Amino acid sequence: MPFTRKKQNDPDITAAFREQLAVRQNILRPQSASTDVIREQKKNAEATEIASYVNRYDFGLYSIDFVYSPLPGNYVAVPSTLEARIRLDKTEPLYFFMPYDLLPYINPGDFVCRYFPYIESTERMAICYRTLAESLVPYLPSFAALAADPELTARAYRDLKNEMNRIFGFDIFAPSGNGADYDETVIALRYARTVEWKSAVYSSADYNDFLLGNREKVLRMPSRYKLLPDYIRHIVFSSGTLPPEAIKTGNPEASSLSSMQAAVRKNSSLPLLVVSCLLCLPLFLLFYGVLYGAAAAVVSTGAVFFTGATLGGLSGVIPYVLVSAAVCSVSASRIVLRLFARRRYAAYRPYLRLLRRVPPHPIVKVTKKGVLVLSVLLVTLTACRGVFFQSDAILDRSGFFPFSGESYGYRDILSVTEYERSSGSFYYVMEFEGGGTLNLSRVMGPYDCERVAEKLVPLLEENGIEIEKAEKSDQ
Repeated sequence: MPFTRKKQNDPDITAAFREQLAVRQNILRPQSASTDVIREQKKNAEATEIASYVNRYDFGLYSIDFVYSPLPGNYVAVPSTLEARIRLDKTEPLYFFMPYDLLPYINPGDFVCRYFPYIESTERMAICYRTLAESLVPYLPSFAALAADPELTARAYRDLKNEMNRIFGFDIFAPSGNGADYDETVIALRYARTVEWKSAVYSSADYNDFLLGNREKVLRMPSRYKLLPDYIRHIVFSSGTLPPEAIKTGNPEASSLSSMQAAVRKNSSLPLLVVSCLLCLPLFLLFYGVLYGAAAAVVSTGAVFFTGATLGGLSGVIPYVLVSAAVCSVSASRIVLRLFARRRYAAYRPYLRLLRRVPPHPIVKVTKKGVLVLSVLLVTLTACRGVFFQSDAILDRSGFFPFSGESYGYRDILSVTEYERSSGSFYYVMEFEGGGTLNLSRVMGPYDCERVAEKLVPLLEENGIEIEKAEKSDQ
């Protein structure tokens, strides 16, 4: 049975694409020799999966495919993408041309957007489809002339292969010595990768800046543009100016990439992330506080007093609360939008549904999970760290690794001195035989000193130890 990811597809947008071939306003259908709707599939080890939907226009000598790819795949870098593929040689099973690949032979000054990613609605699909068709109509005779000229057709395919060699940095068509079948398979995979890379560029913020004429932003990312055709790269890096605002002069309603980026920027703004982070803070504080208290209760079993069971000890989880809240602020921002900005969330929701189809980068995913797991481990480790006052001994396990430390008997105590702070609080410093010192200033903060004293004074008195007061206060 064929496998289709129906849960992740948007049937309305897909249907809107397929219906474009039959609508009355379709301007390419009357000019083509025949039309057809097909579904491109890719075979996995387990099942066959629908990769894209194609509306094919056959113009006799050549054909143009309008391709809608609802999901990221081998031939598209982002979801919900509409593009045009031109086949000058209909018998060629592998290679096709994007409009930018053929424009150098026809009109090198044309930079109008003909690649539409992140189509979020049926209305946008209809607009993008018609915009794409209208932009190609003036070039139909030129495409026919290219397809009718064997030399020009061969040159176009040769230039496409040279571009692949430039992108990979070596001759990918040289025989490997492993046989023709092996070479054909490798070349097909490399061509699929080339198309995917180019599609990623056409879906990037850098390409959008190029279309909008933002030269300064474009020049910040020159490495991305090695994937673009030579004549576009020449314009970007050799010309003093960039082309006019092609998206706006073409059809602003078809600016699917600009609309998506505007929505993402608006709903990923710094104020929203700050609010989301503040919303996460009490949740992580509660979670880590409970985790800290549970771990401290377990490790302090049998101890009369454990310095980790204080507000001063609990404050050690604050850095992990802040880091975890910051890491989860992006995910929490969607909850904030739903609770406090429903209209903004309603406008953002279609793009959010599309963005969920793009798997997160492994580094981002691993980093986020790693930070949270590491925070849980470090909070647990912090809860085990401190000084254990038992009935017969004192265990100092306040180092970073609380599984080893110094052990003192109460007979080893030479003196216990109380130091007063300028704020009015106090703390104890214990001196032991052999030169050991135990300073409790960190755990006996302004809010803990009285409680710590209530626990330690009776214990010290039972062992015949008096507490001395320092002559000078700790300033």
